[in-house]
Amino acid sequence: QIESQAPDTVPPGKREKETIGMKDKGFTLIELMIVIAIIAVIAAIAIPNLAAARKSANETSAIASLRTLSSAETIYRERLSSTNVSFATTLGGLTNLIDGSLQTGAKSGFTFNLAGTTFSWTADAAPQATNTGNRGFFVDESGLIRVAPGTAAATVASGAL
Repeated sequence: QIESQAPDTVPPGKREKETIGMKDKGFTLIELMIVIAIIAVIAAIAIPNLAAARKSANETSAIASLRTLSSAETIYRERLSSTNVSFATTLGGLTNLIDGSLQTGAKSGFTFNLAGTTFSWTADAAPQATNTGNRGFFVDESGLIRVAPGTAAATVASGAL
């Protein structure tokens, strides 16, 4: 005997597949969790590298600013040598020779100081915080930039860069 199905009955599983098919268009919770975990791992690797790159950029900017101060002092001395003034005694004395942000004494997370006399001058740069730099810098009329580890400014006794 052959069994026949009623015309209005649906074979087993067909209705379930239709409703499941509508849900297959999105992502499962597991897939989303895996993507979030991958993003978290990438962020954990990248963020410390970004902080180190920022410190390095700040230190490079501080070194460039000290070179600018060295050049500015040389120009200042040559322009005013006939008036018996040899070097600028403050950052403000180098108006029109250095940029405004360096004249304020703070630039790129570093604090700059300039001290000058008739015969010599010194400038130093110290990080404002440990997250802006790991080294302090120093330059004098010799033009040699010196470096010291830590957040204190370097001195004439510090090692050369």
